[in-house]
Amino acid sequence: MLMEKNKMVIGIPKLEHTSRICEVCVMVKQHGKPFLKKSSKASQPLDLVYSNMCGPISPTSIGGSRYFLTFTDDFSGKIWVYVLKEKKELLSKFKEFKNLVEKQSECKLKCLRTDKGGEYISHDFDDYCKENGIVHQLTMP
Repeated sequence: MLMEKNKMVIGIPKLEHTSRICEVCVMVKQHGKPFLKKSSKASQPLDLVYSNMCGPISPTSIGGSRYFLTFTDDFSGKIWVYVLKEKKELLSKFKEFKNLVEKQSECKLKCLRTDKGGEYISHDFDDYCKENGIVHQLTMP
């Protein structure tokens, strides 16, 4: 089989160029204004940290984890993620997170904001926050 001149692939016809302008294509290629820089409520790292627990997730991870826990620093936007096999590991993972970030940043965790989903609501968690001077703010679930 001989290839016709200007054809790159056998069996696909050559497309003819049209001079019509597609309005949607032009609009899609236009550049929008950049997003405004997020104004942080925090003036330094760990002034305000958001946290949430997600799960149970199916299927479980290779290691058997069914939940994950996120911490987001409002000042830097940095996010830490911890995986958990059970919900009851939340307090120990929070302690692990607090120790890590306070040592790395040389700042103290001042305020933790979580939802009222129930994971963070326990006497042990409240007592730990009070002992360490952490304000625990609750938002809507």
